[in-house]
Amino acid sequence: MRCFYSSFLRLAFSLTIATRVVAGDAGLHVEAGDSTCVEVEVPTLLTRAFLVTNPSQEHREILEDVLLPEGWQLIGRDSSFSLAPNQRDLRLIGIVIPAHAAPGHYRLTYLVRDPADSAISNRCETEVVVLPVVKLEITPIEVLQRVLAGDEYSARFRVTHHSNTSSLITLDIHGPAEFPVRLSCSQMLAGPGESKVVTAVVKTDRNTQQLGKHWLVFTASISDSLDKQVSAMASTMTEVIPRAPPPENFYHHVPSKVAAKFVGGDDEGGFLVECSGTGKLDEKGRFRVDYLFRGPRDIERIVFGMRDEYYVGLRSRAGELRLGDQTFRFTPLLERSRLGRGAGGSMSNGQFFGGIHSFKARGKYPELEETAAFAGFKAGRNAKIRANFLSKKTSTFHRNMFGFSSVITPLRNLETELEYALGEGIEDEGKKVGAFRARIGGDFRVAKIAMEKIYADPN
Repeated sequence: MRCFYSSFLRLAFSLTIATRVVAGDAGLHVEAGDSTCVEVEVPTLLTRAFLVTNPSQEHREILEDVLLPEGWQLIGRDSSFSLAPNQRDLRLIGIVIPAHAAPGHYRLTYLVRDPADSAISNRCETEVVVLPVVKLEITPIEVLQRVLAGDEYSARFRVTHHSNTSSLITLDIHGPAEFPVRLSCSQMLAGPGESKVVTAVVKTDRNTQQLGKHWLVFTASISDSLDKQVSAMASTMTEVIPRAPPPENFYHHVPSKVAAKFVGGDDEGGFLVECSGTGKLDEKGRFRVDYLFRGPRDIERIVFGMRDEYYVGLRSRAGELRLGDQTFRFTPLLERSRLGRGAGGSMSNGQFFGGIHSFKARGKYPELEETAAFAGFKAGRNAKIRANFLSKKTSTFHRNMFGFSSVITPLRNLETELEYALGEGIEDEGKKVGAFRARIGGDFRVAKIAMEKIYADPN
């Protein structure tokens, strides 16, 4: 009797289960409305679609639910809806996936049932793949706007780890070389969504004399699983105020040197003192000076001796001015170069340029006096044309000469010169005679070449 009763209960239970399965399959159908597997980067708002069908001939009120992983949130909505016989409805489910969701595969289960009949139910499962995310953010939170020179100040930065895995973060900071900077730490281990505060301490220089802006550039970097570098950067600025105004400097220093030399020979000797220097005349370097004072005797005739020489030169981008003993140069036809004592200068203004000099020769022709001037213009980048005038005189003669010259660069490494001069003849001062000069030269990698031709009238 007891075996019969047990067999009857098993049969009844099996029939009940079978009836419910058939009713569930026939009562509601559920399927994914889009892909059954999606990949996402966190944080994100994920929308999934499920198609619910009522294949029966009865009107049904349906309750729905979604089983989510821990920490995930379902966007609020009405969880009940109704379906008429043979009607279907596409249900959209909004899910908030937090930033700290670890990389991996997650299962979403969508459930529907008829509250009037628990046997009428169904489900659909889909998969969500959370990808690894590596991201950093740096925010300055405490920065002094101004600080006195010599004081120590600090700047604080908040480092936020917007990754979904724990990472080792490397920290670094850069600032002006004259101010040492130190960080509270050079590395830190941060979990998903974790943030930490890092402090940089700066020691300023008490001897700073000028108001300046001190920049700090803070960087944080991590490497992902593929050794790809991910970094973030933030910068701050603090004004460093001098404690006292810098003293006025009424003098400008030009690097100089002083030397003394004594040279003696068989029958004569001499003592020379030399002072020379070169440098800038202003802080920006717009004007430069070079000078040489050597004297008091000319002992060039003695071995290792040198001539007395006095020279001052001023230069700027606009031109130059020269005073004293120097080698004066003009043109190859009129006067290549001559040592003398005098003054000269040149200037340029855009395409136009010019110059003048006047001196009395030293050495072999001490009575010779010369005055020269030129003016010209630049025809583009590769050509210069100028007019020349030279006056030479001694106690026995006085001659004036005129000429034109040009320099043309047809190619980068090739240069041509043309010059024509006209002046009074040496033997017949009343007669005008001329001379012509042409030169072509090139500077190449393997050689330098030059060819020159000069033709002059016999006088």
